[in-house]
Amino acid sequence: THLVDVLGYRAHEAVVDLALARLTRAPAAALDLGCGTGLCAQRLRPHVPWIDGVDLSPRMVAAAQSAGVYDRVFEADVVEHLGRADRLYDLVIAADVFIYVGALEAVFQGVARVVPDGGLLAFSIGALEGFGDWQLRPSLRYAHSLDYVHRLAASTGWTVQAATGGTLRYDQQQPVAGHYVCLQRVGSAS
Repeated sequence: THLVDVLGYRAHEAVVDLALARLTRAPAAALDLGCGTGLCAQRLRPHVPWIDGVDLSPRMVAAAQSAGVYDRVFEADVVEHLGRADRLYDLVIAADVFIYVGALEAVFQGVARVVPDGGLLAFSIGALEGFGDWQLRPSLRYAHSLDYVHRLAASTGWTVQAATGGTLRYDQQQPVAGHYVCLQRVGSAS
């Protein structure tokens, strides 16, 4: 409630809506990385018959399980979970997750392992102002450059379907700039 009502958090809505607008087929299954309390799954449930969630926090996993919108919820690091996931997903969502991850190579490679050709990865990132691929901000959250995302997508078998700017949330009554990105799986990287 605090995140949505006080901090104006809408990343879950923007990421899910971006993905749903770009689906070329009805998804059979979705994976919510860093699922938190289940905000993404609540929005996805009318469109996806099977939804798994994964989160590192035991409290978030308990909250997600009690929300009743997931078929399964795993307590794990997202990269570790992607390495041992037991199914394929037509859609992977990561709303406000990559702000806690610096280098994204292992995440992109892990998601590529569980998404078949034509599947989607939709996520939000903090907008990096300045030079470099990613940077830890004084808020202890990471920001990433769109150039980095484009290069990483190309090297791990994804095409960029959409990348839009927007406000992720408010911090001390100031907007936190970010990007909403949707990638489509195109197969093995060249």
